[in-house]
Amino acid sequence: MKCPFCDPAVLKDEEIMRNEDWILIYNLKPFITGHCLLIPIRHIERFENLSENECMNLQSLIKKAYTLFKGAFQATA
Repeated sequence: MKCPFCDPAVLKDEEIMRNEDWILIYNLKPFITGHCLLIPIRHIERFENLSENECMNLQSLIKKAYTLFKGAFQATA
């Protein structure tokens, strides 16, 4: 099955930011305003399969995304 998150058209329209291990994309059909998805670049099936470096880069991108979305949506949490 083809990965929808590897589709250049999806990334062109939805990608917000990335680092060496993760891509942050905006959900075009969000459950709530500002809902986004963090997608690992390396295809894995389970969280426990992440490397230590991937875990550190996940935390780094979460912090950057929080700062961006907090300002963009005037979020308080």
